[in-house]
Amino acid sequence: MATFDAIAAVSAAICELLTLEAASAGLEDVRFVLDDIAASDLPVGGGRHGAAGHVVLHLARVSPVAPGFRQPPRGPQPGEHGLGLDLHFVLVAHASDPAWRLSLLGWCIATLDAHPILTAALLNRAGLPATAPPEPIFEPHETVTIALESPTPDELAAALGSPIPPAAGYVARGVVIRQPVP
Repeated sequence: MATFDAIAAVSAAICELLTLEAASAGLEDVRFVLDDIAASDLPVGGGRHGAAGHVVLHLARVSPVAPGFRQPPRGPQPGEHGLGLDLHFVLVAHASDPAWRLSLLGWCIATLDAHPILTAALLNRAGLPATAPPEPIFEPHETVTIALESPTPDELAAALGSPIPPAAGYVARGVVIRQPVP
């Protein structure tokens, strides 16, 4: 089971995955950020061959785990139990060219569909700041699955503002946070 840093690690891992894949696809100028505050200073860019814009990953809500979720194979250790969570994200593409905005969102959707499993190695690498202690956030056997989903109208309004840019909803499933039993 993961530490309480799991939510931040999952968010950072999605951005890191997209960044790594963008570099290999020739989209090095695209930036992937966790919130609109970080994105407010980024240029929106033009298009495919110019400045490429940016994509914001917005955590819209956290919900209790979906019915039927299974605990990790190891299960809770004595003195702990797991709190299963689903993390609901809205992915928003920003670029000055509307067609490029749509293409960028489509590229992100296709990339995440091709890589739906976040491994512990990626989650720990993305989620540990340089000054963090060496204890991993996720155990080696743990993974998180990401899947396209329909965001609620309230989630879209909170993430997008106005005018509404292209966006896609995602859920990260299988996040279990370790909690000591009193």
